[in-house]
Amino acid sequence: EQGLYIIDQHAAQEKYNYEVFKNAISKQSFTMQPLLMPIVLEISLSQAVRIEEMNEQLSQIGIQFEPFGNNTVLCRELPNWIQKVEIKEFLQDMIDLYNQNIRQKSNPSCEAKQHPHHHLLTLRSQRR
Repeated sequence: EQGLYIIDQHAAQEKYNYEVFKNAISKQSFTMQPLLMPIVLEISLSQAVRIEEMNEQLSQIGIQFEPFGNNTVLCRELPNWIQKVEIKEFLQDMIDLYNQNIRQKSNPSCEAKQHPHHHLLTLRSQRR
C-alpha cells in the first residue's frame, strides 16, 4: 500500500508496555528483583488504612507495600515485568487506581458519570 503513516510514539510505547505487562501477569511468569534502596511513597490516611487489603490484590501482580510510619509505605522489591516506566509514579498510580475503584464500589451512582475508559492505567514511559 502507498500512503503516509503517522504514529504517536508515546501512545505506541504505552501500548507496547501494556502488552508486555499483560503477558507477564497473565502467565505469572515474573521473578522479583530486590531493590538496593526501597521506594518510599507518601499516601493519605485513608489509603494507609487499606494497605493490607491493597496488598492482597496487588500481590497477584508481584507488588507489595510495607507500612512505614503514619502516611508512608515502602516497596522493597519489584517484579521483573516492570521495565521502562517511572517506577515511583507507576506505584503511586497503582495506589490511586486501587482507591478510585474502592470509592466507585462504595458509590455506584458516580460510576455512570465517568468516562467509559476511566479504569485504564496510563503507564508513564521513561523518555530518553
